[in-house]
Amino acid sequence: MNLSEKIRREYERLKQEPDYDKAARFIMLRQKRKRAEQIIHLHVAGGFCLGLSPLPFSDGPVLLANQAALFARVLHVYNIDGLKEAALSLIGQVGVGGLVSKTLARSAQYLTAQALKFVPGIGTVAGGVINGAIAASVTYAFGMAVSEFCYQRCKRHSKSSSITPDDVESFNRTFSEAFGQHYGGGG
Repeated sequence: MNLSEKIRREYERLKQEPDYDKAARFIMLRQKRKRAEQIIHLHVAGGFCLGLSPLPFSDGPVLLANQAALFARVLHVYNIDGLKEAALSLIGQVGVGGLVSKTLARSAQYLTAQALKFVPGIGTVAGGVINGAIAASVTYAFGMAVSEFCYQRCKRHSKSSSITPDDVESFNRTFSEAFGQHYGGGG
């Protein structure tokens, strides 16, 4: 018996196992999560670079565009483009203001970074680095929260567009934990 025959027989045997589909879906879901994390890290690097902008307060609109692209790419990885309304509803219920207020609890650092950018030379560099770290942390936390939302939806096989209070709480918790982990302070 050659190797391809052995593989075919083992495949046929595994297909008869009652948990085969469940195990295969779980493996695929883990691979999707890993791919989403790769995408998140790419956007985090972009967010940091955007924060380096020497012009005070100029990075905000471009950073939002970066995060919108991150959002779309993570939904695409999990193949739940059809749940875009649910995810947008979740973000609407959490509120951009709520997310920003969590991160701008460090607003003194953010404002200091923006003010430093007005000082030519060293102030521009220092302000850019501080602002870049904050932008990268916000992007990381947002991406991880969106990815976790998608992961949980796929795990439950939920196609519902309704958002529960548990979804909102989980999103907020994931965002806060990821921000604290990435920024190095607590959430």
